[in-house]
Amino acid sequence: MKPASNHDHHYLEELRMMLSRFPAGLQLTQADLAFTGWLFYREEEIGQNALSNREMISLLGRATRELGVQEDAAQPAAALERLLRFRIVRSVASGYEGSYALTRLGRSLAKGLLSEVNFTGDDLCTQINSAYAGMRAVLGEDSPDKLHDWLRYVFQRTVQESIDYKLRGIEEALQSQEQRIKEYGSSGETGQFETHLEAVRVSRKLLEELLDSVQEGSSYFPLIEELYRCRETHLGNTDLLHALDRSLDFLEGLKRRVEVMLAHLVAFIRSCVKYQGFVGAFSLRDRLSAVQLDLVRHALQREVRLPILNSSRPVRLSLEWNKDTAVQAVRIDASHLAALAEFIPEAVKSRGAQWRERFLSQARSEWDQRPDRDLVVWTRELIEHCDLELSEAMTGLWFLVQDMPEWKPDVSVKPGPGWRRLMPGTLVKNVTLFSDHTRPEANHAHG
Repeated sequence: MKPASNHDHHYLEELRMMLSRFPAGLQLTQADLAFTGWLFYREEEIGQNALSNREMISLLGRATRELGVQEDAAQPAAALERLLRFRIVRSVASGYEGSYALTRLGRSLAKGLLSEVNFTGDDLCTQINSAYAGMRAVLGEDSPDKLHDWLRYVFQRTVQESIDYKLRGIEEALQSQEQRIKEYGSSGETGQFETHLEAVRVSRKLLEELLDSVQEGSSYFPLIEELYRCRETHLGNTDLLHALDRSLDFLEGLKRRVEVMLAHLVAFIRSCVKYQGFVGAFSLRDRLSAVQLDLVRHALQREVRLPILNSSRPVRLSLEWNKDTAVQAVRIDASHLAALAEFIPEAVKSRGAQWRERFLSQARSEWDQRPDRDLVVWTRELIEHCDLELSEAMTGLWFLVQDMPEWKPDVSVKPGPGWRRLMPGTLVKNVTLFSDHTRPEANHAHG
């Protein structure tokens, strides 16, 4: 067995001192890590290390609220005592009693942990550039053994491990984000959904930065070319050839991995945008339904007359309205709807549906058989007969009103008391349809 050198004794002594200083390990909770990071950023922001006891307690309390730490040990006073015991925070000898600051251990721990979650394209590009520069420096020494050692102990360990961890962290973050967005989308909370959709867009930009790091213009392709060139030069060196092949496999797999991640995220964002358009279509339909409802009420309850042009003074228009139409039966004819058409929004007039003719054909047939109907009940029956969703009832009602002037026998309407439910969230004035061949009172009683 090889005897231990003085250098080994030095490491053994330091390791023993470390174990004696932390006999129970660190035993840090999530709250401890949160407080350590919070204090680190606070010191960086104000440029001041020592904080009074009151300031420290106030900062820890704010961190608890802002970060949503729910642990029992998150009470500020208890947290400060624990950080002192774990040597994350130390007491500072100053002009006033009870000052505290992060120790070197606490500061380095916070900096190291925060760097582990900093997944940026620039960092990856820097690593690739550094690897390329390191390889160029080793090639300048013209030593196959040094190149083998650099590939095996530097590139395939330090560089590869760092890049792989970075990409794995991004993948996990995107999966978690995607799951949250799907949950918000299925629950219909559009405000939260849009917030997370914006987070996906930010993540997509992050992946684009990563992809830029492995495309032309970075050191990615020059590094691959150098590895291939070395491979052709040292075909007889088995160990070096194996190290070169492993490095090439990693770099080529890195590019494929980033491209797959980007393609998946782009597809998911497209589905999110499509979902948003779907939600927006429902919102537009609801607004149109409200406009249609007002127009239908106006058409069925009041006699609308066209503006009359005064022959002696052509520039003047006279609108004549019958104030008693709210209690009298009204004949629906083309002139009424022609006047009303001027007030219909283009979005409503241009609305069409594939089932329109089938729906109206059934309505005309039933009107021929029995020209007395309760409008709301009859509209719902027609919707059900044509196997349509109840949400289409307002559109169907609008189609009926547009088509009624052409029906035989002629259609008249008489408002009744109260309102009837046409579809969820929509009430329509109780209206009875009848023809001149029957008594309105009888028809209304029938409806």
